[in-house]
Amino acid sequence: MNPDDLDDRIAKARAAGERHSPVSGGEDPGIESAMSFGMRAGAQFVSAVVLGGGLGWLIDHWLKTKPFGMLILMVLSFIAAMANVWRSMSKAVDVATEAALAAEKSAAAEGSTEEADGKSA
Repeated sequence: MNPDDLDDRIAKARAAGERHSPVSGGEDPGIESAMSFGMRAGAQFVSAVVLGGGLGWLIDHWLKTKPFGMLILMVLSFIAAMANVWRSMSKAVDVATEAALAAEKSAAAEGSTEEADGKSA
């Protein structure tokens, strides 16, 4: 096997790797963004509930009020986590909507300039 041939194959594989994402295997960057958002939201949600439950358990252990502190703090952390995920989702939807509107405007502007070019020619 020729070393130059191997270098060419490595270069081609790296170029193909830059075009295709290893996460989705496709060319849709929206999938990676959605997966990233979902993982982040899930991690925030789970960590908030676990932290609230742990803090409630410590308070119960300290004040000898089992299981009320843990239950109350778990419910409060669940509500806070839901609000945080909802707020993040609202921001993501707003950004996606603005991007879609901007794409529509640019497509409409291109279409109007092409029509104008076609009429004048």
